[in-house]
Amino acid sequence: MTPELEPQPAQVRENHEPEEERRPLPVLYVLVFGMLTFFGFQYSITEAGDGPSNSGDRRTPVPAVVKQETGEAIFKRACSSCHQADGKGVPGTFPPLAGSPWVVGSQETPVRIVTLGLGGPLDVNGTVYNGAMPAIGATMKDDEVARVVSYIREGFGNKATPVDGATVAAVRRALSGRKDALTGGDELVTLGHKSP
Repeated sequence: MTPELEPQPAQVRENHEPEEERRPLPVLYVLVFGMLTFFGFQYSITEAGDGPSNSGDRRTPVPAVVKQETGEAIFKRACSSCHQADGKGVPGTFPPLAGSPWVVGSQETPVRIVTLGLGGPLDVNGTVYNGAMPAIGATMKDDEVARVVSYIREGFGNKATPVDGATVAAVRRALSGRKDALTGGDELVTLGHKSP
């Protein structure tokens, strides 16, 4: 051997170049993959959308229940800031609802007030109020106006009959086309208000 062909000491220390070996997948992996493929294919064929698209996992659908806002809740949201939570109003500024003849008299009167609003002088039990009430019922449905008016007529010590949605609808038909607020107690009497 010639000195040029002999392996040098640095070459002897080197490892051989790695070679890629064939290593088969473990049998367990092949079996699990095959079973998943088989059951997935079987499921897609047997559950192939013959039923309605909303059937999902076949539970019985439960219809959504829309809870109606009570008359008390509507009052607290829309009326109590002026008339107060106890319905006694603010002396000299906002009239009381408790014991008011405008509330417990004709059913139509509080419906008219809530629907159109009220401005001008209003005598409540000997005290004249001359404020302005907005038409809060203009954005409410008939049954919502009926619930809040009924709550006012039956609450705060008042003992008047409740109002139904048909009464509200009839009052609104009679007032159709009118946009301006009622002008006080005199107009309410003209429209047919009767005290209890």
